[in-house]
Amino acid sequence: MQPVGAAMGSFRQSPNQLLASLPGSEFELIRPDIRMSSLTLGDVLVEAGAELALVYFPHGGVISSVVNLTDGEAIEVGMVGRDGVFG
Repeated sequence: MQPVGAAMGSFRQSPNQLLASLPGSEFELIRPDIRMSSLTLGDVLVEAGAELALVYFPHGGVISSVVNLTDGEAIEVGMVGRDGVFG
């Protein structure tokens, strides 16, 4: 994986609106820790009760928060798109 800045040239060009809105000095503080990652439909980012290890800034699509009910059904309780952050 490569840093977002290397992949996109400038953070102002980030498809994630939250990252794109950061002042340059604040973005530079987090730049060394940013990595590009591809996700596939159905990927589980964190299991219920598990400690969250990563933070995700979607560039496209949505990340769904799903709760599994006691009867085996699942319900979507939230979505994060390219205007936000998950985790």
